[in-house]
Amino acid sequence: SDFEVLAKHPGCPPECRACHYKDLDYPAQLARKQTWAESRLGENLPAVIPAPLAERIGNRSKSWMRSSFVNGELSFGMIRAKRIGDAWGREFISWNECPQHHPAITEMLRHLRRILPDQYPEFAEKNLLGVWVGLPHLVFVATSPMPGGFRAVPWESILVSPFNRVWFHETSQVGKKIFGAKPIESVFGPPSQDLHPIRAFRQVAGTLLEAARNRAVTALLQGHPKMILDLYCGSGEIALRIPRAIGWLGIEHAKEAVLFARTLRSGSDAVHSVFEGAVEKRLRDPRVLSLIHTPYSLYINPPRPGLGADAKVGLAELFKTKRPGRIAYLSCSASSLDRDLEFFTQSGFEVESIQSYDFFPQTEHFETLVILRPVLPNS
Repeated sequence: SDFEVLAKHPGCPPECRACHYKDLDYPAQLARKQTWAESRLGENLPAVIPAPLAERIGNRSKSWMRSSFVNGELSFGMIRAKRIGDAWGREFISWNECPQHHPAITEMLRHLRRILPDQYPEFAEKNLLGVWVGLPHLVFVATSPMPGGFRAVPWESILVSPFNRVWFHETSQVGKKIFGAKPIESVFGPPSQDLHPIRAFRQVAGTLLEAARNRAVTALLQGHPKMILDLYCGSGEIALRIPRAIGWLGIEHAKEAVLFARTLRSGSDAVHSVFEGAVEKRLRDPRVLSLIHTPYSLYINPPRPGLGADAKVGLAELFKTKRPGRIAYLSCSASSLDRDLEFFTQSGFEVESIQSYDFFPQTEHFETLVILRPVLPNS
């Protein structure tokens, strides 16, 4: 990157604080993350693996942006609360030229800001809530049905590579969740790709995500498993990294992610199955338990709070009769990871290795991969 400190980039709005470390140079960011990791997970940890130079700025390939008209022009960005005198109001912050966005997103926003007010002025000003982007998907989120000619737009000449799919979602309001209960309708793109993981959480951290996943799979295979049990499996990316002869069993709460994961590894002779629902409930499902064949390895990539109490109970019961030969746990919170490692230690596992990765430069967030193995008798 040409800008060691993000805040000095001309496209970075001073009032935006979405990037917590935008005022720090990169070595200072890593030092803070290392200190935080060691305060939760113990001293003398391996150094946080830094993001490649090219991915320290412009690395964000997934984003939700609200829309607003600023000085008569369509703009995309965020809305935050702001104290104005004795009252609280709302302030719009433009992300039109956000340097943290993938360059394709910035270019796509330029096209939309020109095309939408020109061809759909009423929709752009009164009904459009915002756009969700997750390369290669572009989703319009609005309060009213899709405009009549929306499907007739020559999207192939508008989309910026690697964007190749356009969707539409109608919702009455945007609260804690971007998408409501109504479907996400396909507007443009190959019909064969109508299954999508848009509603599901997706990690999009580039090079370091690939490195962490590869390291996790290598460790899982060292347990010589017949299958991999994948908790909070998302859209099933781990399944694509294991040999076809090894089974894969996933649990995921997002319906669309489950449907997508079921399409992977078609024709595999080994078990390939994914169950929709909460991990804590599915770990008590006889159908799930019957598919867990030993020896097996366990992959866990939980949400920020980590494993809940009920999930730990379910795992403890599973471990009584079927113990994994290896566990790979990818965590986005050192605090919840610290609590969960205590559970695994009490369950008869020990840490084989621990490594943090700077998936998200310019922010306070990082991810940590822990590999665990069963404690051998009399060890």
